[in-house]
Amino acid sequence: MNSVMDTAREALTGNNVVGRMSSLLNESESGTRQVLEKAVPVSVAGLASTASTEAGAQALLQTFKHGDYDQIDPGDLGKTVLDTNTAERVMSSSEGTMGRLFGNKLGGIVDGLAGEGGVSRSSASKLLGLAMPLVMGIVGKTVTSRQMDARGLSGFLGEQVRLAGAAIPDRLSGMFGLTPALAGGPRTVTEHRERMVEIPRQGGRRSFLPWLVAGLVLLAGLLWVSGRRHHRTAEQIVATAPATPAPPVTTAPATPAPPATTAPAAPAAPTAAEEVTPLSVAVGVEALTRTLDGSAALPARFVVSDLNFRYNSAEIEPSTVQVLDGVAGVLQSHPTAKLRVEGHTDATGNDQANMALSQSRAESVKDYLTGRGISADRLEAVGFGESKPLASNDTVEGRGQNRRTELVVTQR
Repeated sequence: MNSVMDTAREALTGNNVVGRMSSLLNESESGTRQVLEKAVPVSVAGLASTASTEAGAQALLQTFKHGDYDQIDPGDLGKTVLDTNTAERVMSSSEGTMGRLFGNKLGGIVDGLAGEGGVSRSSASKLLGLAMPLVMGIVGKTVTSRQMDARGLSGFLGEQVRLAGAAIPDRLSGMFGLTPALAGGPRTVTEHRERMVEIPRQGGRRSFLPWLVAGLVLLAGLLWVSGRRHHRTAEQIVATAPATPAPPVTTAPATPAPPATTAPAAPAAPTAAEEVTPLSVAVGVEALTRTLDGSAALPARFVVSDLNFRYNSAEIEPSTVQVLDGVAGVLQSHPTAKLRVEGHTDATGNDQANMALSQSRAESVKDYLTGRGISADRLEAVGFGESKPLASNDTVEGRGQNRRTELVVTQR
C-alpha cells in the first residue's frame, strides 16, 4: 500500500489541482506547488505529534471512528477544486481542524509554509486547509480498513512521519520534536519506541540500535527527573518526596489551630457576581452559553477543570483541547462577548517563575482561541501565579485545585 505521502502526492498532481489552486489564489504555480508539497508532510507530522501520547492517540482514534472531521477522498480532490465555491468552503471549514491539531503552533506553521513557497500568509493558510482534510481522509480510511486500535494508529503515524520527515522544512521540523537520524530522515522518540516494539514481530534479525536509543532516552529522562528534584519551579512532582519530612495535613501551625473546617488563609473569596462555577467538556459549554444568553450581573467566572498543560510548560495537552473548542464555538455564536483568561499556579517553587508560567499559560489559551477564529481584541490574558489560591497548598488535592485556568466573562 502507498504511504500517505504517496497517495496525497498522486491526488495533488492529477486533475491540474496545482494549476487551479494557483489561479484561485492568484499565486504562482511553482509557489503553490511548493506549499502543497510541504503542507502534506506537515499535516502528517501534526497527526503523529497528537498520537504520540496514549490519550492523544485515543482521542484521535475516536475522531476517525466517528467520522466527525473534515476530510477529502483523494479521488474527489479534482472535483473539489474545480468549483471555486466548494474549494473556498473546504479550505475555510478546515480552520477548526487545523486549530485543534496545531494549537498555538498554527501561526508559525503558516508563516513557515508561506516562506517556503513565497506566497501570502492567507494563501498558505488556505493551501494547508486543503492538504489537511486530504491527509485526514487518507489516514481515516486506513484506520477503518485496518481496524486499528490507538496503539496501531500511533505506530502507523510514527512510520508515516519517518517517511515524510525529509520533506518537512527545517524551519518547521522543530515544532514537532523531529531530530535528524543517522538514516531515513527525521524521527521522533515515539517512532523509535514503535519500531523497537515492531522489530521482534518481523521474525528476522533484531537490531540492537533501537534498544540502545530507547535506553539512552530512558536514561536521559531519569537524569532529568533527578535534576528536577533539586530545582523545582512552578509544578508539583507528586511522586517525589519533599526534601524535609512533610508535616501531616492536620498538624497545628505555630499559632493556635483553627477548627478543621476553617479555610486556610487566602485572598478573599470571589464576590457573588464572580462566583466560581466549574466548566467542563460535558456541561461547561452549556453553562457558558446560559451566562451569555442570560441577564445576570457580570463578570461571571468559570474554572476550566478539563484543561491540562505539559509539565512546567505553557503547551496545552492535545488530548484536553476539546474544552477550548467548545468555548470557541460559544464565542462564535456570541460575537460581542469578551473574556478574560486567567492563569493560576500552586505555591510550589519560585514566585517569579510561577507568575511567568501562569501568564504564559493564559497567553496559550488566548492564542488557541484566536487560532479558532476568535478576534484577539475580545480576549485578555492575565497571569496571577500563586496569589489567588482556591484551596490549601499543604495538600496534593489543594495544589491540584490551585493549578487552574479561569475564564471570566466581562461582556456579553
